[in-house]
Amino acid sequence: MTDIDGKNTESLHLMDTSNYATTVIDPTYLEGDGTALNPWSVLASGGSAPNNRNGSKGNIDIQGIVPASSVGMVYFLNTDVSRGSGSNANRMFIADLSFSATCVD
Repeated sequence: MTDIDGKNTESLHLMDTSNYATTVIDPTYLEGDGTALNPWSVLASGGSAPNNRNGSKGNIDIQGIVPASSVGMVYFLNTDVSRGSGSNANRMFIADLSFSATCVD
């Protein structure tokens, strides 16, 4: 997942974290563990400037640890005004997908 930065307003979590290993690329910028109770979002101290699209600050690496046919994610804007407010350009992306398959005879 890339570009989780939305000026301290964007949050993202996986619907089932037990099937995936996740790595926060820059833990000084993002907080959370990717669950519904503690979604990934920009640290309050991370600043209000959005991460540029080529940067890695707002990125999460998600890797399946069991065979999977789908990934469920929930993306939302925080309503807690203490975390700041964002623009109308909030968005995040799924990028750099790779798949591996095992051949079964």
